[in-house]
This record gives sequence, structure tokens and C-alpha cells, in this order.
Amino acid sequence: MDEVWSKITEIAISEKKNIELIWNDADTQKNELLNEGVIVGQTWDGPPIALKTAGEPVMYRAPKEGAMAWVDGMAMPTGAKNIDQIYAFIDAAYDAKLPGEAIQTHGYNSPVIGADAYGGEIYTKNFADAYPGDALANLNP
Repeated sequence: MDEVWSKITEIAISEKKNIELIWNDADTQKNELLNEGVIVGQTWDGPPIALKTAGEPVMYRAPKEGAMAWVDGMAMPTGAKNIDQIYAFIDAAYDAKLPGEAIQTHGYNSPVIGADAYGGEIYTKNFADAYPGDALANLNP
């Protein structure tokens, strides 16, 4: 991490004049892309894909050099009393149909295998636009 972030910090400082802001939420990303002159940004997938789906002039695409991949996980607290309900929730979360239907509205890609089959035509097109060629093979987790 030191090697990577040292390089990123060096470039960020040298190009500071080109950095509009560092964002930390979806609404700020959407506003900056639409209203504040941001022409390129490092974002997560949901906000720009939601804008694109809404017909806004925004494109989300992995760079040919590779993109960072992020997958959230689940955890069970020690001493949890409702184990059966927790596993029922996990089973539901990994049922391809439910996250597949959800990606039609929130714009975020799903890590659930098979969810894309339930995402619909718009999701399929957005995903193909975002990860052309061998872009998926170049993801950096």
C-alpha cells in the first residue's frame, strides 16, 4: 500500500490544480458530474450508471489499464441469538434473482453469480459499456 499510495499522492499533488474534490457519497458524485464541471472521476459504479440510465450524458467505464474492484462482505456478530434468521438473510442476499432485480434500480453491479441474468436489458448494456474487451480480466481487487 505504501508504494501504491505514495505514487498516487505524488501524482495528486503535482496535478492538484486538476482535482475538483474528493467525494464520499453518491449524491456528491452525481452533482459534480452533472453540475460542477467534473469531466473525469474515480467513482464507484452506482452513481454514474444511475445517471447514464436516466439519460444523462455520463459514462462509467473501466480504464484499459485496469480498475479497482470492491466487494462488500457479511459478518455475523459473536453471540448472535437469531442464527437461523441470519442464514435466511444470507441465503436471500445470494439468491441471484433478488440482487438481479435490485440492480435494475440502484445501478450498482452485483457480486452474486447469476444476478446479471435478472438485471434486464439496460443493465446488460451498461455492464458491456463499462467493461469492454478484457476489462474484467484487468480488475484489481
